[in-house]
Amino acid sequence: MLKVAFMLPAYMGSNHSLFLGVAYLSSAVKKQGNQSIVLDEDAIRWIYAKKDESTSLEKAEGRVKEEIRKYAPDVLCMSLNTTNLKNGLRMLSYVRHTFPEAYTVVGGPHISACSEQFRRWHRDLFDAAIVGEGEDAICDLLQSISQGERNTPIPGIIYSSNELSVIPRKMVDINCLEFPDREAFFAIYNIEERAIAEENYTRVFYSHLPGFDNGHARIVASRGCYNNCTFCSPGMYWRDQISGKPCRRIRSAKSIADEIELLIHDGVGAIYFDDPTFPIKSDKKFFDELEKEILSRKLVFNWGAPICSSEVDTEILDRLQRIGFSYTYFGLENYKEGNLKDFHKMQNIQRCLELIRECKKRNIHCDASYQIGLPNETVEDIKKSIDWIFKNKIERNAFYSITAIWPETMMAKKYGVLPEFYEPSYDKNIIEREMGLFYYEQGNPIVEQFYSNCSGTYHFVPMDVAIEMKYYVFDNGLTNRFAKKRGS
Repeated sequence: MLKVAFMLPAYMGSNHSLFLGVAYLSSAVKKQGNQSIVLDEDAIRWIYAKKDESTSLEKAEGRVKEEIRKYAPDVLCMSLNTTNLKNGLRMLSYVRHTFPEAYTVVGGPHISACSEQFRRWHRDLFDAAIVGEGEDAICDLLQSISQGERNTPIPGIIYSSNELSVIPRKMVDINCLEFPDREAFFAIYNIEERAIAEENYTRVFYSHLPGFDNGHARIVASRGCYNNCTFCSPGMYWRDQISGKPCRRIRSAKSIADEIELLIHDGVGAIYFDDPTFPIKSDKKFFDELEKEILSRKLVFNWGAPICSSEVDTEILDRLQRIGFSYTYFGLENYKEGNLKDFHKMQNIQRCLELIRECKKRNIHCDASYQIGLPNETVEDIKKSIDWIFKNKIERNAFYSITAIWPETMMAKKYGVLPEFYEPSYDKNIIEREMGLFYYEQGNPIVEQFYSNCSGTYHFVPMDVAIEMKYYVFDNGLTNRFAKKRGS
């Protein structure tokens, strides 16, 4: 039996969900007979911030070190995404130097996109890296470590000590996975701290809505996406390593209903499906079976999920409403069909507006994610784009992001943005001068508390334009889009 500690670096953004990817990994290693805890630096930072600690990040780092000393893990695993890369490298550095005897593993979306570059830049900070989904790979790696083998070729694993490429690995059977180990996130806390950490995990944009405002839990129905938008990572991350094609897998309706039933029993009143997009028309059989499970078990709960506008019609919305569906969002992205085609996003804009109206009739809050700051878009172009939102009276349904370039997406390849450009030590001024792209550092709440997915990556407009457009939205009359209107 091995003692495994999963570490999550401080994220510093505005959405702080309990990360289900790590929760699934914790379940997998426990099923194998190992011990597991999760050290979420972001949640710990929030605990100290709530106690009015001005140095909350430094306090959180110290607490992580203390917990590692107490737990004395055999294996330290860190999940890295592009947004938390800088804090992740800081955490890896002190872990590596303070606990050199522990075997250090890295994984997560950034590693899957940039594993070779990460090994080239940071081979002194880790022993092994997991490329792609990790549940099966981490168990194979732990089995090898327990047998005294620390460099055995394993599909889905690369090692810092050699230059071998990753051996392709089949994607996991998601119906064979244990339910995510949410409790591992709270193992280190006392009662008071647990309550604050749980509050941290509900600080998401839909938590203000009826049904979600008293707490909720996230689950997944599927992994992967059948779309292939140029700006989006799921099509890159959930790609079958054997065939090289995007892959989408859907859990059984029975398994999903079992998990929901357990969560309701534990006092959860609302469920959010943390899928890239929720399957309905694209897998009618699945939706029919899930509806049947919810109705036959008499499960009463509010729920929401991201969808594609093509997934629903009025008949589907009626059925969704009857089984507690109260929140959704979809990617509207832009009001010009030419821009949508550039994104490889084929949808009817008028149908999208109709979807928002039809949801409102059924008391389903429907949001539309909307991008500004597209390639070659001027300030006046962006203002016209925002004006379109207000002209169509969907300003209380729209949330904004600045068009972003994430590693190894089609957009990154189109504009020549290489994986090493994201390294904290890489001179971002060179990219601005030579490529006209702008890197947003973390830590600016004026931007991060308004825009979705904006920090730690490249954009086509500078940050001062992003800030100017934020206030342009407010100048148009929007204050708090979740606040009730007078007389409502």
